Amino acid sequence: MLENMSKINMLEITPYIGVLEIVCVIIYLLPKTSNIGFFLLCSYIGGIIASETAMGMTPFLGIALAVLLYIGTMLRKPALSGLGI
Repeated sequence: MLENMSKINMLEITPYIGVLEIVCVIIYLLPKTSNIGFFLLCSYIGGIIASETAMGMTPFLGIALAVLLYIGTMLRKPALSGLGI
């Protein structure tokens, strides 16, 4: 991971990114703030996809994480999908 972060000149802020991810997951796991956490994690995973693309990689990991997050959230809170389920 450190090698990949150095490729996109973000090695110095790697610890802050890790803390941000942990905070987003904690917000997502708390029932009262799970909606906000879902949208924060979607934005975070969007950054993963953008970073993978910037490194010239195919963003399989980011897309897989996004799909798993979305499916898990829709199983947990179907009303959040906006489909009237």
